[in-house]
Amino acid sequence: KAGADIELGCSTPLMEASQEGHLELVKYLLASGANVHATTATGDTALTYACENGHTDVADVLLQAGADLDKQEDMKTILEGIDPAKHQEHESEGGRTPLMKAARAGHLCTVQFLISKGANVNRATANNDHTVVSLACAGGHLAVVELLLAHGADPTHRLKDGSTMLIEAAKGGHTNVVSYLLDYPNNVLSVPTTDVSQLPPPSQDQSQEPDRTSQENSPALLGVQKAVSTRVPTGSNSSSQTTECLTPESCSQTTSNVASQSMPPVYPSVDIDAHTESNHDTALTLACAGGHEELVSVLIARDAKIEHRDKKGFTPLILAATAGHVGVVEILLDKGGDIEAQSERTKDTPLSLACSGGRQEVVDLLLARGANKEHRNVSDYTPLSLAASGGYVNIIKILLNAGAEINSRTGSKLGISPLMLAAMNGHVPAVKLLLDMGSDINAQIETNRNTALTLACFQGRAEVVSLLLDRKANVEHRAKTGLTPLMEAASGGYAEVGRVLLDKGADVNAPPVPSSRDTALTIAADKGHYKFCELLIHRGAHIDVRNKKGNTPLWLASNGGHFDVVQLLVQAGADVDAADNRKITPLMSAFRKGHVKVVQYLVKEVNQFPSDIECMRYIATITDKELLKKCHQCVETIVKAKDQQAAEANKNASILLKELDLEKSREESRKQALAAKREKRKEKRK
Repeated sequence: KAGADIELGCSTPLMEASQEGHLELVKYLLASGANVHATTATGDTALTYACENGHTDVADVLLQAGADLDKQEDMKTILEGIDPAKHQEHESEGGRTPLMKAARAGHLCTVQFLISKGANVNRATANNDHTVVSLACAGGHLAVVELLLAHGADPTHRLKDGSTMLIEAAKGGHTNVVSYLLDYPNNVLSVPTTDVSQLPPPSQDQSQEPDRTSQENSPALLGVQKAVSTRVPTGSNSSSQTTECLTPESCSQTTSNVASQSMPPVYPSVDIDAHTESNHDTALTLACAGGHEELVSVLIARDAKIEHRDKKGFTPLILAATAGHVGVVEILLDKGGDIEAQSERTKDTPLSLACSGGRQEVVDLLLARGANKEHRNVSDYTPLSLAASGGYVNIIKILLNAGAEINSRTGSKLGISPLMLAAMNGHVPAVKLLLDMGSDINAQIETNRNTALTLACFQGRAEVVSLLLDRKANVEHRAKTGLTPLMEAASGGYAEVGRVLLDKGADVNAPPVPSSRDTALTIAADKGHYKFCELLIHRGAHIDVRNKKGNTPLWLASNGGHFDVVQLLVQAGADVDAADNRKITPLMSAFRKGHVKVVQYLVKEVNQFPSDIECMRYIATITDKELLKKCHQCVETIVKAKDQQAAEANKNASILLKELDLEKSREESRKQALAAKREKRKEKRK
């Protein structure tokens, strides 16, 4: 009344009132000129909000006010070249119509009302990811599905990606809806024209439709019924239908009476083994992956394909075992599911996947049913190896008690033992258990001679390293690479592992790697691992050790641009001018890589500078613009330092010359004084 804008904001007051079901307020706003066609950014209208929330009375008022189901945005109609006279239902974002919104939320009366107003029961969203029926199936709303099918909705429609109504229902584990779909078309055709009692009650499965019964019997809804029956003029045909539909009994009545009005079209029966295009999921594979036991039983009883394989080659049993659904696994085994089925790419069995996922109950069941304990997947891992890799101590115990081979040697291509996998992944309790049960601590991988210790060092597992060394693992064992455990740790920069190794007797100056002549310090310096370099220096590592190319730790750190390591090494007394086999100094290597900060530091420390010609000759070979820019900066720094050094030298030289001159003049004075003395003495003698 005071002139407030009733269309303000993204969602209008009319939308808010419709969403909350405030009938009188909706009427008032409409009377005040609220725009019934207003749309939010997501394409929602007052009508879609009312339907989504089951406010049938509000929906009726909105339709009377012109929120026609056929309303569609004018621009869209024009742009798509559709004749505006041939209206379509209004779609919100995702292309959902008011009927779809009501069906997804399970509002039976609203669905019935919208159908009575001519809403299209076979409407699909713009990208075909849903139909009215598929949304009701996905929500598990059996009564709505019954009503839609009775009104001729197509239960065999294939959605985007090839999904079906059955698949949508199975995703949510809605057994009652799945059963109903599988009974189609017999259940729809067999509805007697008058006998309501033959129809399944609208909400057979209370757990699937928690919202319907509570809403239908709630005091709020009863209040709304009263309000509508008293306030809506009964003269209008539509409103009398609304009033009739608002009682739950009449909803059921309407459902059963559909058949008497006109026979719906009959579609073929639903395909139980239809699968999606992207992952080849069927209703059964989805039910198994979701752990829906009752649904799995129903589908198998209806002859769903028990050995169907999805895109990864996973069978229903593999999926159930992977997800840890022991009840489903048991049902599948009882019905003859293949216990040794293998996934296509990884060659994993149900037992392999249950072990790698830590599914203890499933492992127990599969072993009790005779699953192969020594099966090897494509990575050569046995179930015990997979359990060890995940650190599942209880499953390791179960497998060992069932007689699984502790070192997994038989039939092994690579010789990777369960102990190695547990060590590598840092599972201390699993490592301890395997050692206690007699695992071979010094077993080696055949191809690369790695042991549990070298693998634990390579992965930075300090606690495991400590445990293995306490159990007398060889602290100086070299894998095929020639690296010691300390060198492996240096490569990863695992200072804590390095500390454990050195405390337990590792040689800080162990002979270098035979091929590259690298030591722990050259490796750590090259990678820029400051803490590790610091540890090695404090423990007495030779600071100017050279690798095969003649690179010192300082040279490698300079070349890598590791400023903090360069500082550390210089302060520890490293030779700043130590050139490699090609006569390239640390300063020159830093310049070549464009490490400005390192160059700025080293020019203050070195005694020898590269010549200008040498620098410019190298710059001429650079094509990378960014590197060129950095190298120019480095040259400027070097030239400046050389000039300073030259100026300093000149200054020192002139000081020296002055001193020499002074010395000379002092010498002259002394000589003159002596000569004068001699003269005096001569005079006296005369």
